Amino acid sequence: NILLSGPKDIPILISPGMALREIDDRLSQEGIIKNGDLTNYENLEKMKNIYGFLAEADSLEGFLLPDTYKFRQNSDIETAITKFLDNFENKAMSVIEPTDYSYKPGWGVDKKNDSVLKLLIIASYLEKEIPDNEERKIAAGIIEKRLKIGMPLQIDATVLYNKCLGRFLECSALVKSDLKKDSEYNTYTRRGLTPTPIANPSLDAIKAVIDKKDSNYLFYISDPKTKKTIFSENLEQHNINRAKYLLNNK
Repeated sequence: NILLSGPKDIPILISPGMALREIDDRLSQEGIIKNGDLTNYENLEKMKNIYGFLAEADSLEGFLLPDTYKFRQNSDIETAITKFLDNFENKAMSVIEPTDYSYKPGWGVDKKNDSVLKLLIIASYLEKEIPDNEERKIAAGIIEKRLKIGMPLQIDATVLYNKCLGRFLECSALVKSDLKKDSEYNTYTRRGLTPTPIANPSLDAIKAVIDKKDSNYLFYISDPKTKKTIFSENLEQHNINRAKYLLNNK
């Protein structure tokens, strides 16, 4: 019976907000793949020919939908990736494709596969910074507004992603000097979106981008105690909130 049934599948939970390198670490620790197989995958063009939603992607970051997967030890890397991408196609694309959704100018998400990446980039920001789905929708509207007016997004999580080389677990907290180190992922020194998502967002975060809310807000911060998002309409209110919720909590 053991010989007929073969090796048992290993259930692996991919939590919302895990980054590509963290997923690679987890799978390699379980003996499913070799360390680096996922992050150094070289046949992305081959996968693009199969999965149209990968059209603009330069890596798999953002496309490994959080869920529970079952793998076998010493899996072929392409078999493992196909399992991830099939799940993304079945669950995420069913949410994205019916959406007549557009951001302007030029960075929008609509029914075209080549816009999926941009949706995932924004969803990854929300996943890492804002726990509440309703607050995520407001923040998605703020991100849209900032992009339209050419204002830097100033999202701490993007800087953290670069600081710790694509990992968030056990990453030290940001300091002021980190915000001044220029990189493609520093949304303080550069305008626009980062080249890739900074994590793998959940369906809830993806839906929040699609269902963004317009508001008068232009700034937001997270209360470190309650994790509640504090919104403000202008820089003066924002500085007051920073002093109240951040400076006094150090």
